Amino acid sequence: MPLYAVPGNQSLISTLAKTAAAVYASASATRRGLIMEMLMSQSTNYSSTDTSVTWSLDAQTLPSTSLTAYTPSAFNPADGVAQATAGINGSTEGTVTANSARFGPHAINQRNSWAWRAYTPDQAIIYAASSGIGFALRAFSPLFVGGVYGNINFSE
Repeated sequence: MPLYAVPGNQSLISTLAKTAAAVYASASATRRGLIMEMLMSQSTNYSSTDTSVTWSLDAQTLPSTSLTAYTPSAFNPADGVAQATAGINGSTEGTVTANSARFGPHAINQRNSWAWRAYTPDQAIIYAASSGIGFALRAFSPLFVGGVYGNINFSE
């Protein structure tokens, strides 16, 4: 199974959750996606007040129209193009399914970085092969106003 990366970012988070990276099944998808790894950290200077950044991976039934389109990068150049579509740095949110967080919400100190990994495929977070169905890695903070990195690595 090929492995792909979506190295996302969110240039400015606040008290409202914003998408750093998202991955969705495309209209022509014939394979389900398996989210195998997520990496989270801040991308700008720390806040002078010690605070947290809260991360979650939320199911979405309709992608945000404000995401910057991103072509998932294959870890192995010999692998074909991903069937999934992806986006980064959204300014508005897609349709989030209520109570759908597959990861989080988890609050981490603004000075920390965090990685989540599925060590075997049966531990992966699976999204359907239905057009527009997928997940968004989102962050918010009560006091930290700055940028964050949120990467999704997935296989198909």
